[in-house]
Amino acid sequence: MNLDNFNKWLTLAANIGVIVGIVFLAIEIQQNTKVQLANSRQQILEADLSIIDDLFENPDLIVARSDPNIDELDYERVRMYWVKLLRSREFAYFQYRDGLMDEATWESYLGPLINNFQSGIGRDYIDNGRFLGNPEFVNYLRTRLERLSD
Repeated sequence: MNLDNFNKWLTLAANIGVIVGIVFLAIEIQQNTKVQLANSRQQILEADLSIIDDLFENPDLIVARSDPNIDELDYERVRMYWVKLLRSREFAYFQYRDGLMDEATWESYLGPLINNFQSGIGRDYIDNGRFLGNPEFVNYLRTRLERLSD
């Protein structure tokens, strides 16, 4: 009987150890998820700051991006600015779509897109397929812009 009792206590201790291990693993996974979210937001922030720096260094981009008579060189400069902006938002879109970003944060990231692509040459750039980003993101952006036009 002593051996039988010892086996029961040993089994109980092993089961408790497994449960403690699972709890510890869950905590570690949760912490890892928080680190990944923080890294993702840091990448988006760095991209945003870089885009803002572009506008500070080239304030004429602000005017040029809405000028229908823009010359070819300025259009290329604006296009590169737009590609940078769109790529950073494309990354954020997939973070949002995959549940790694809340809706309020995602909506706040849409402001620069709306300002740049709601009308004029920006809208033409999106509508005529000049941005060669992920088709899902481009369709999402077109849909959002269309809703604003209605």
